[in-house]
Amino acid sequence: MTTLPPLAVRIEHLSRRFGPVSALEDVSFDITEGEVTALLGENGAGKSTLLKILAGLQPPSGGSVSVFGEVVTSFDPSTMLTEHGIAIVPQELSLLPDRSVAENILAGIEPGNRLFPSRSRMTARAIELLAELDLDLDPSTTVGQLDLATQQLVVVARSIARDCRVLILDEPTAMLTPAESDRLFALMDSLKARGVTMVYVSHRMPEVFRLADRIEVLRDGRHVASWRRSEVTPDQAVAAMVGRELGQFASRAAQRAAAQAAADADAAPALRVVGLSGRRHRGIDL
Repeated sequence: MTTLPPLAVRIEHLSRRFGPVSALEDVSFDITEGEVTALLGENGAGKSTLLKILAGLQPPSGGSVSVFGEVVTSFDPSTMLTEHGIAIVPQELSLLPDRSVAENILAGIEPGNRLFPSRSRMTARAIELLAELDLDLDPSTTVGQLDLATQQLVVVARSIARDCRVLILDEPTAMLTPAESDRLFALMDSLKARGVTMVYVSHRMPEVFRLADRIEVLRDGRHVASWRRSEVTPDQAVAAMVGRELGQFASRAAQRAAAQAAADADAAPALRVVGLSGRRHRGIDL
């Protein structure tokens, strides 16, 4: 008998409407515990809406989300993190730029008295956590002095400090250099080794096929494809995103170009010049 892998998240018949507009319609799929699930789709496919629901930033209009077997009944960021262990690394980072790395990581969960937190214990806990994640960061550094890539690592560390079990990364490499992206990927490898489940959103196929165990595709607010990474090629994934084979792009482009050329050839000229002459030019036709 084949043993099914444990599930971190189960999404069943999820929908989200904004007035007459349906952003998500009857979306269902599972996210396996300890794996990286890539969520693909064109702009407007419903990815951001789904991520916001999973992170507790907005409720669904219908359907359900279960996290480690427990149905979510309250969709707000605090509940999703403290009760269900889901955190998000958004495209726009929410950090305190004038506070230290340690203060950002442990804000709200500082060791000691809440009114008078122990800075020495805070620093010690931050050093311990950064070492666990193999992050070479000085916990006393002011976050505003760090580059974007390093700030992202601080956000990840902050999530892990709060016992995050499912980490959502929303296009985290969009503004990173290749070297900075590699640093993030190394951290993701470390998190995966710790058993952290991750949902990864990106338009960059090399990243997806470097990181993902499973690939889920949304198109026009619906779930249209699901594969293990070994079952699909990048071209097939893109075709599922856009709803047609990649070869059709070239053929349609060629058809449009040919039609435009024919139209240009048949069109009456807006201006015709015959035998134009002047002091410096003679016999110009166009």
